[in-house]
Amino acid sequence: MTMPAPPARREGLWIEWTFALITLGSVIYTLWFLNHNNYLPQPYFYEPNDIFADWFNTAYWARDKGTYDVWTALYPPASFVFLRLLGVDRCYVVNRFTDTSLGYDARDCDWLGLGSIFALYVIDVALIYITFRKRDKVTALPRTICLGLGWALLDGVERGNLVLAAFLFLMLAVGPLLRSSAARAGFAGLAINFKIYLIAAFVPLLLQRKWRRFEGIAIATVLIYLVSYAILGRGSIFEIIRNVSSWGSAASGDPLDLWTATSYAPWLALLNGGSFPTLLLLGSRLTETLAFWIPLLLNTVRAMIVFAAFLSWLRPEAVPTTRVINLGLMMALITSDSGGYTPVYFTYLVFMEPWKHWSRRWRCSSACSWARLWISRSNGS
Repeated sequence: MTMPAPPARREGLWIEWTFALITLGSVIYTLWFLNHNNYLPQPYFYEPNDIFADWFNTAYWARDKGTYDVWTALYPPASFVFLRLLGVDRCYVVNRFTDTSLGYDARDCDWLGLGSIFALYVIDVALIYITFRKRDKVTALPRTICLGLGWALLDGVERGNLVLAAFLFLMLAVGPLLRSSAARAGFAGLAINFKIYLIAAFVPLLLQRKWRRFEGIAIATVLIYLVSYAILGRGSIFEIIRNVSSWGSAASGDPLDLWTATSYAPWLALLNGGSFPTLLLLGSRLTETLAFWIPLLLNTVRAMIVFAAFLSWLRPEAVPTTRVINLGLMMALITSDSGGYTPVYFTYLVFMEPWKHWSRRWRCSSACSWARLWISRSNGS
């Protein structure tokens, strides 16, 4: 006989299911729109021919020696080794001096790469459900719908981005699916070697005095980097640092960067870049107001994260590890815009929280709202 859900969880279950059904309805609308118009609605990428570009363009440079000096890649070598394994080499014979979209033709040829994108997505959704079910069987399904069918993860599919692999590794590293500390450290090292900003997610483990776990992750990260660097033959730490520094200091000021912005970095670049007539379109008063309040809001949130980290250091036993990891991750994600798919990380970590206390309920509801927010924009809501 199935035991009834505890009152505290049953109380908020209708809220989670409401957001889950809205998310499901948004996906159905998106598929209907695609069937009738042959392209995806906003906020998916505005160029239909660019679908899966993050995968196939990167896969091309996994086979071209100009990965770090010509393309100025940010990915560590492990990402390119991964794409070499999950791709058909003959599909990437392209003259990079004449072809402006190096992975375009490969999308009609590389069946292994295309299949890998959807296989990673299916595995991600399966692991999401298994993880949430281990935490709480009652809320597992609506939270899986919100995250698995939310725009962040679907944006990763549409772009064919390596977030699909990095997120999988992150779930195995921080979720309850593995017991082996060595295996968890290994997957954390893989996650960092696919998305370098995920370093920030594991540094806060030091706040909880988890020295051995952090040491294991650091060793795994270095070993995976060295092995993949030896296999690829390029991608030194100096090249990666140079490219990351150049990318971080570049302020394009392109309004199209706001399309899928998940931080205020594109707004600040637009206001301060000078390459776009922001002052002419918005007026001096609104421009000055935004230029004042956006940095203030950003720095206030940073200060709150630092303060929360300090409290976690004082009472490490009172704070769940997933929450501490989320603090470091959020500090990285609000500093620079890393793509519309990055909310999948912190939404997953928030959904690891139980439905208790008003602050946790608010965070879970907000996370589910974020998971369906961008798809809802596509139908004008």
